Amino acid sequence: MAPSSEMPLPLGRTPSPIRSPPTESSADRTTTDVGITKDAELWFTDGNIVLLSSGTASCGQVAFRVYKGILSRASPVFQDLFEHAVAPPETVDPAPLAYVADEPEFVDGCPTVKVTDSSIEMRHFLRAIFQSGTTSLSLSYNKTRQPFAHLAAIARLAHKYQADALAAAAFERIEMFFTARQNPWSKLKSAYDYQEGLEIRGSQYALSLRPEDAVEAVNLARLFEKPLMLPLALYMCCVLDPQLMRNGIAREDGTLDRLSDDDFARCIGACLIMGLRVPQ
Repeated sequence: MAPSSEMPLPLGRTPSPIRSPPTESSADRTTTDVGITKDAELWFTDGNIVLLSSGTASCGQVAFRVYKGILSRASPVFQDLFEHAVAPPETVDPAPLAYVADEPEFVDGCPTVKVTDSSIEMRHFLRAIFQSGTTSLSLSYNKTRQPFAHLAAIARLAHKYQADALAAAAFERIEMFFTARQNPWSKLKSAYDYQEGLEIRGSQYALSLRPEDAVEAVNLARLFEKPLMLPLALYMCCVLDPQLMRNGIAREDGTLDRLSDDDFARCIGACLIMGLRVPQ
């Protein structure tokens, strides 16, 4: 990637702190007698399935009690899981239930399914399904500025669980931000107002994005097979602090996002061409 007059270099780069895993407030959860945390926002008392998220350093397993039918309609992966689940033993309520046959677990009498996703990302995903819906994520219907981290989490989990409509809605403004032909930097007085240019583009597409989110954006572009996102996303990686580019960036739940070896090598080569510092 050679330097371009349409994409100015910032005057200097200062290290951005890696975001530490957040501590979920007690208002967002209620602990059960068996030590599992109920999510206060996504715990429907008449729900018929409980999803148990993966525990983190800041919080143990979080349980989401939701509706099997609605989740199945949104995600064929969950639908397949529920359809092939084995019915509970006769000593349990004979109503159709879904759980892993060799390790049946129940929370408040409701069958559970374990997922490997963090409670923070699963909450974003389930909130979009059960509260906001795909329409509210679309820029055509909702001009409210959305955090990149939230949309990225929804898009990533929707892709994983094959919730295609939700994935497309969550990914829409991220893709538009990185592929738009409009050049916000051309309207600035200084060729080095890099951060201001990002802010202008973020306003255009109602997206709140930090420069270091570019690392996750590159990985999302690879995941969704959107190569047109890569020029801007990789350039933004190049102008990050070199240590962040090498070590990775923490997501909202503390998971570390790193560039692949190939993309890291591309950034190193571009940094040398543009005269930028490279990780030591």
